[in-house]
Amino acid sequence: RVRRLAEDAAWPIPERLTVALVNLPGGGDGPPAAAKADLEVLGPFIPLASLLGQLAVELAGGFPQRIAVAAHGPLSEYDIRLLTVAALNGVFQGRVDQVVNVVNAPLLAAERGIAVSEERFHGSRDYTNTVEVRVSTEAEEVTVSGTTVGPEPRLFIASALGHGIDIEMAPHMVFVRYDDRPGVIGQIGGMFGDAGINIANMAVSRTKNGYRDLMAFSIDTRATPELEAHLHAVGFDDLRFFDLGS
Repeated sequence: RVRRLAEDAAWPIPERLTVALVNLPGGGDGPPAAAKADLEVLGPFIPLASLLGQLAVELAGGFPQRIAVAAHGPLSEYDIRLLTVAALNGVFQGRVDQVVNVVNAPLLAAERGIAVSEERFHGSRDYTNTVEVRVSTEAEEVTVSGTTVGPEPRLFIASALGHGIDIEMAPHMVFVRYDDRPGVIGQIGGMFGDAGINIANMAVSRTKNGYRDLMAFSIDTRATPELEAHLHAVGFDDLRFFDLGS
């Protein structure tokens, strides 16, 4: 089943991770060996953890000092070290001068003085199982979480930046934090449409704590520098673009 998921999924990460985790010995400073029963359950969450790691470190911006990976729900009863290694893989993608894999990701963290921890919670508030990744820098701590949906599986963001938000992950995503006022969603959608960029999916989370609202959406193609500059020029200054899985 894991092999089929790796072949069918839109993300290129799962097969590299699952094969290495099954075949490599555990112990020492290397990655954990995976029991087949654990991998059967955790397999769909491995690409999710990797993408959450990438998203968390992108949102944090600065150099990570601490990385925590938490499993919520029945998932916590399994060997979540597999999820931790996957999250580290995502954190380091494109950020070091060497190929990052499941063998060297924990070593890269140790060499850079990054503290890595794991947490388990038997309950999960909104979903049966949730994976959470927290990245702490000198300036702030950023938390993102996600889950899987359906037999495919589909990978969803469950929360980010203190907001609960339910949106499927995609290769090209945009986060906008903004002051809620009439017409904002239409204004942003119109600007992307005028630039010839289709918004494939969108979710909005209204604030409950006095901060700005969060809009997250996926787009079919990368945004152009001209569109990004235009968005900033009209006042959308808290705007982030992500290429997940690359």
